[in-house]
Amino acid sequence: HHPFYDLEGSNNIIMIWTERYSDYPMIIKGYGAGADVTAAGVFADIMSIANIR
Repeated sequence: HHPFYDLEGSNNIIMIWTERYSDYPMIIKGYGAGADVTAAGVFADIMSIANIR
């Protein structure tokens, strides 16, 4: 099955294909920040941009 199939909760996964490793791409999988932390970061970025103008 596909590696993304087992992804749960706020975990993140990325697959990197290259010409050299097209048959076996690199997979990086780990804990993510979660919805609350991500939303707070996006909101802080928006406020920072708004304060510049």
